[in-house]
Amino acid sequence: MRFASPHLLKVFNDHVRWPAYVVWSLAWALMWALRDVLNLGNLGLLLVLASSLTSVWLSTSAALGYGAFSVLAFNWLFVAPRFTLNVEFKQDLLLLITLLCVCSSISYLMSALRRSANQQLRLAGEAAHVEQFLRVTRDAATPLELALALQAMLHTTTGLPVSVLVLKDSLPKANDESRIWLIGLPGSKQLEALWASLREVVAIGPGTGRYTKLDSIYLPLRGRSACFGAIALHQQASLGSAHSLAHLQQLANLLGREIERSHAIERAKRANERAQEQAMRNTFLASISHDFRTPLATLIGAASSIRDQGTVLSADQIGKLADAVVCEAEQLNRMTANTLELARLGSDGFVVKRDWESVEDICGAVVTRVKAAYPNITISVALAEPMPLLWCDAILISQLLDNLIENAIRYGPKEREVWINASANYASIQISVIDQGPGIPDHWKKRVFEPFEQMYRDRRGTGLGLAISREIARLHDAAIEIEDAVPLGTIVKIAFANRPQPALPTNFEEPLD
Repeated sequence: MRFASPHLLKVFNDHVRWPAYVVWSLAWALMWALRDVLNLGNLGLLLVLASSLTSVWLSTSAALGYGAFSVLAFNWLFVAPRFTLNVEFKQDLLLLITLLCVCSSISYLMSALRRSANQQLRLAGEAAHVEQFLRVTRDAATPLELALALQAMLHTTTGLPVSVLVLKDSLPKANDESRIWLIGLPGSKQLEALWASLREVVAIGPGTGRYTKLDSIYLPLRGRSACFGAIALHQQASLGSAHSLAHLQQLANLLGREIERSHAIERAKRANERAQEQAMRNTFLASISHDFRTPLATLIGAASSIRDQGTVLSADQIGKLADAVVCEAEQLNRMTANTLELARLGSDGFVVKRDWESVEDICGAVVTRVKAAYPNITISVALAEPMPLLWCDAILISQLLDNLIENAIRYGPKEREVWINASANYASIQISVIDQGPGIPDHWKKRVFEPFEQMYRDRRGTGLGLAISREIARLHDAAIEIEDAVPLGTIVKIAFANRPQPALPTNFEEPLD
């Protein structure tokens, strides 16, 4: 397991012993060369130095064993009488005992220092892995992205093939591959083991104490309240370190908690969307009830008067009541049609039937219809030349312009003009409807596009015209906004994307004059 810097581990690795043999060889060669130059005390100092250095690479037991053997060898080679284990002078015996104690103490302390250093390096490496995992998963939004991040990190860290099984939602009663994301290429038996680790919420495989004959290690992705999957590290032997296994389980648990948090965020998002839909539905129903109540009351009142007082009312009075019935019925019809249209445009199955259309033709057809309905209104059209074709649903765009012009007529002053301007540049095609009304305050410029929002409650209207216009613009990927006209009035501007124009047919001929 590569949990720390390789360069540092080479110094403190228990399995690297050749530097110790080199140091012992040099030390004994030096002591033998100086046996007639230095006294026993100074030669003993060389022995202590060699013992200190070799303890860096040797285990505790090996360092103690080599130290005891070195003291005996020192007695055999250098203490009189030489080449025996006897000690002639008492001070030499004291020297040997002192050397044995010092070498043993130094070997034990150096071994403890090496173990502490290895532990610190391992802990630092594990902390770096946790930090790396958190940094990698910070930008991951879905459980699949989280699992991919952990798989890549573990593969880089351990050098082993890694497989990950992640639940898409809740745990199925039977193993079902359609209910999971599977990362990596586990075999059929390995996939079964992943499911087993997930269902039993335990680690299995070599070094775990469960199913130790397996050739891979399987770790569950535990969250705080449930298990969300499992990971497999495919290998032929055990990791050989319980601490490494615990660290891998810690990373797996981090992934499990991140997946749990992702699920919680998604559930909260869906709950918020449902709450917003319910609130919008309640507002929608309340607005419909309120707006339908007035024309219904007028209808009921007029019809009741005709029914109850028809014999005493004059023909003129009955005519006025009948006009009121017709007027309110038309208002109800408009409100119903607009409500149904808004629902239709917002439905998931609605399809926009687009084609290349002429802006001039659309504006001309709209102006013709409006003038027929409002013969006293002046509508001026200004189109830039040449105008590119518009990729759109001509019926919907005509309805959008109808709504905007009708709003301009309803809320603008009588005997004032309404303008339709159209222009284009390399990026967009813009169509604007301009009136000379009182204008719209800034805090209302976005609000008026909401269903049933009306600035002037004293004027007849459904409050759906601009909402429908915004929905039509959205379906065409167009932007719609309101600006102030100068010196007064309102500009409603729709900006469509200027798409690459279609090629003319090869047999196209200019009409003869």
